[in-house]
Amino acid sequence: MFIFPNPADNIANIRYKIANDGFVNISLYDILGEKVVDFVGKYLLKGVYNSEINLSLIPSGVYMCKMVLNGRIVVIRKLVISK
Repeated sequence: MFIFPNPADNIANIRYKIANDGFVNISLYDILGEKVVDFVGKYLLKGVYNSEINLSLIPSGVYMCKMVLNGRIVVIRKLVISK
């Protein structure tokens, strides 16, 4: 999973690849580990995807972006939001 730009302000892109078909969930968590928002939550076929995410309602800070495929954590990346 690749997030750009990082740091981001109002819009960011998440590029990710899944090796197997399955249910993909990408969520944003604050530094305390509380879920802020789900960006992706759907069944996808294997391949490369790009999702544009709107961050305009999320305050500045450090967040963790977690990708889960079929119930297993695949990757966690840090995202800095700076407005």
